[in-house]
Amino acid sequence: VYYISTLPVALSPGILILVGVSSILICFLATLYPSRQASLVDPAEAIRYE
Repeated sequence: VYYISTLPVALSPGILILVGVSSILICFLATLYPSRQASLVDPAEAIRYE
């Protein structure tokens, strides 16, 4: 059914570092907006509806 029995993969350290750093950077950037919005809320106002 298949023409090849294995999938050729070549991992270089540079690519692994690039993927790791970029994923950490994306996660950091994704947390900036919610944390900024949370820092602007008055604590007494936030627990008023709890």
